[in-house]
Order: sequence, then C-alpha cells, then structure tokens
Amino acid sequence: MCCFRKRQIREAMRRLSRSLEACHGPDVLPVNVRLRIETQGGAPTCVESAPRDHAAAHCLAAVVAQELAISGSAPGERCGFTYPISLR
Repeated sequence: MCCFRKRQIREAMRRLSRSLEACHGPDVLPVNVRLRIETQGGAPTCVESAPRDHAAAHCLAAVVAQELAISGSAPGERCGFTYPISLR
C-alpha cells in the first residue's frame, strides 16, 4: 500500500532540517542524494540512500531512520516514497 501524504512528509522532513544539516560538513563535496523510505504508522521501517558509498548520504539516511515521524498516520498505515536531497 502506498500513501499520498506529500504535505505531511514535507513537514516531517522540514522538522529534521537541523539534524540533516549536520550531515553536510565543509569537506563534503556537492552530491545529490536519493532516500528511499518505507514507514508504518508514520515511523521509518526501512531507509536506504543512494549513492550508497557516500558518507553524507549514509548520515542523512541514519538521521531519517532515527528521527522521522509523519504526523496523522494511522498505526497500520504503510507508506513508501523517495525523497531527494541536494547537498551543495
């Protein structure tokens, strides 16, 4: 099952902005990261990043895995989406 809760997803990711910014240190080269996120009840069950071998991408995935919470999600609601982040 897939959910279409773009507004709630954007808000949830916006709440993580300070934690996500910590992944972008001065030595990080510009990179486009794609996070593939699966949730249940608004909490992450799986987070993968591409490119896989990039330290900042791994950091972004870890932050999302630990801190993401999509508000208003029913306990049994499953969701899968891709979220792009550009580090410059």
